Amino acid sequence: MDILKHMLEEGYGSARFSSVSGKEFHVDLHDLISSKELFDKMEIIPRAIEYFPFERVPYIALNDGEQSYKIKLIKL
Repeated sequence: MDILKHMLEEGYGSARFSSVSGKEFHVDLHDLISSKELFDKMEIIPRAIEYFPFERVPYIALNDGEQSYKIKLIKL
């Protein structure tokens, strides 16, 4: 499943995250072309993706085999 498509279908409009190098991003999900573009911004190739829609601040966790990274999801 395309994670970007899923986030948009769930009604999320933007996301906040840090890249591996520590750069902070706040992106409009509608401006992204593909999940790969999101992963490129994060500087990660995920091996596992987990979705936590019922947390106070919903997020997606990406794991590259060594570390986990969070993408905080924001509904419009």
